[in-house]
Amino acid sequence: LRQIMHVGCIVTYRGMTLAADQPALVICDVFAAHRCESVREKLKQNNIHLVFVPASCTGELQPLDLSVNDPFKSKMKEQFATWYAECVKTALDAGESLADVNIDLKASTLKPRHANWLISAIESLSSMKCLEEGFRKAGILDCI
Repeated sequence: LRQIMHVGCIVTYRGMTLAADQPALVICDVFAAHRCESVREKLKQNNIHLVFVPASCTGELQPLDLSVNDPFKSKMKEQFATWYAECVKTALDAGESLADVNIDLKASTLKPRHANWLISAIESLSSMKCLEEGFRKAGILDCI
């Protein structure tokens, strides 16, 4: 947790020219793992404030749901579909019938590709304006 959130805050602070000791805010849904005491304590130790979005309200109040998640997921799906279509085309070009095409979907095959797809999807959303838009839509941009 420290390695992910703390590093994420440092990178964000640098991009926003904030001091390293600036308190951070994490907005989460009420998923059980987000509410566990060890997570809450670790966040508190790192000067990260935790706010929960009430159940069934993330679509209206969670900034990332309002600006980032949909385009991110769309980019991931697009990359998988492109890869899958290329695999099918390669098999068909090699003379396999459509009924006999078998695409390897084992984790060992998908993991390295998935990592590259993640990087590409994140880079496509790297604009701070995209993040700001989610906070504006959630009605909390002026509060931060």
